[in-house]
Amino acid sequence: MKGSKIWHILMAAALALSLLPGVAAAAPPQEPPKPPEPAPSPGVSPPMGPTASFRPNDIGSSSVTDVSPDPIPRKTLDLCFTVNVSSPDSEFMDALSITLPLTWTINTVFSNSIPAADGGGFCPGALPPVSGSTGNVVWWHSNGYPPQTGCGAWAGGSYDFCVNVTVPSSSGSPWLFPWEIVGDGSGNSPHSVSGVYGPVDYQPPLTLLPTIQYFEGCAYETQHHTLTIYNSIDVTMTVGLVYTVTGGPGLCTGPVTTTVPPSSTQDINIEFTPGGAPGDNVGCEIYAEDQADPANHDTAWIAKSLVASTWVWNPENIDLGPMPDTLWGSGDGVVMGPTAPQFWNVAGIDHTGNVTDTAYYYDFGLGTWQYGGNVISATYRTEADVQQNMIYNVGGSRNGGFYPVSTTQHYTGGLWVKDSPAPVSWMDPVEEVWPAAYGGNDHTYLVGGYVSAGSGGNQAYEYDPVADTWTAHAAHAFDTINYPVDGCFGWTDGSGGNDPV
Repeated sequence: MKGSKIWHILMAAALALSLLPGVAAAAPPQEPPKPPEPAPSPGVSPPMGPTASFRPNDIGSSSVTDVSPDPIPRKTLDLCFTVNVSSPDSEFMDALSITLPLTWTINTVFSNSIPAADGGGFCPGALPPVSGSTGNVVWWHSNGYPPQTGCGAWAGGSYDFCVNVTVPSSSGSPWLFPWEIVGDGSGNSPHSVSGVYGPVDYQPPLTLLPTIQYFEGCAYETQHHTLTIYNSIDVTMTVGLVYTVTGGPGLCTGPVTTTVPPSSTQDINIEFTPGGAPGDNVGCEIYAEDQADPANHDTAWIAKSLVASTWVWNPENIDLGPMPDTLWGSGDGVVMGPTAPQFWNVAGIDHTGNVTDTAYYYDFGLGTWQYGGNVISATYRTEADVQQNMIYNVGGSRNGGFYPVSTTQHYTGGLWVKDSPAPVSWMDPVEEVWPAAYGGNDHTYLVGGYVSAGSGGNQAYEYDPVADTWTAHAAHAFDTINYPVDGCFGWTDGSGGNDPV
């Protein structure tokens, strides 16, 4: 305990003794003098400032250590600053001042700190403290300050000093808060310290949390995710939500609107079914907007890296049930329907042994097989591919023999539409029966296949579904039949050959 406060205690004890019978009043003790500072060694400059090793830091080690809330929203709120009063020689704090942004409105300065100032039990004259504001500066003082009282209202410890303010906008953010702490003047210098707290960020009225989520998933397999909407203002917010799949095909769904209570949060559930192939990165962008004030909005993302599935075959028909008809040599692909994936089977040979123009798809949402219309050209040993989330049917044979066709067609709006055929007539061997295809980069690649009975081809073509155009590529090194195509950096056949495109 520092000398001045000891002196007050000794004075009170001397007065009590003087009132006892037979005890003469003694002269009041004198406040002990401060210890002299040691002289510096010859030829050595004396240390300067409060960090000198032989000089106590005094009130200079005090500081503003926190602000709450952080970040700060746009509304009327109680803003509290945490102050740590620290002094090796027990100097108490007499005054605190903090400068707020000029655009803010100061409504009320709390009259006392939390916990309340108590003068350390030795300084009743400094109580109760006084608070107020001058311009954009808020302050708290010992009673009687200024000048410095010698026995301040706030002893060593941590205190919260609060002020009710109206934050009109994000102007000036992130914000800095200059502050000054003044000691009561007793003990060693320095008797004041100043600094700046910050920066402190702005909290928008509407925030989606977390901003980005990363997951691994399998193509066309639905995963469920949770997103939190934070409403930082004092009124109930009705939020509209829009979901957009980026980086590839897929389906992302969730509530179209939701209500978030004032200064509260609301969780929403999102179902994300990405399309593509292992190695692809597909995202779901979620945009949220305050329907009462479109200026309040935010965006979050769910990023998904596609990995290979581990499939287990179930007994026949246990999952999808029997198809409406037996098909052989049909094309297939998976399209994202309005609410769920659709597994398509296009054309082929039916149970009577005839080439059919019928297409069926299994709707995973309805759990039933649906009729998918009649293709323009009936084929079997054909190829199907999915581009722009539409099923494309390419090539095949028009009857039970080897009669290659160059037909290209796709299904949209409930109808099959004819596209540009391959660059050659159907009799040309370039557009083969049963070609191998891969849909990569939103294009379809066809390589090899039958050019005549028992003979494979080596031609390579690329189809752009947006431009509806075909482009020829260099012929493959080998004649192939049922040639698997890898659309990343090259084509790989069953024997391990590689012919990059």
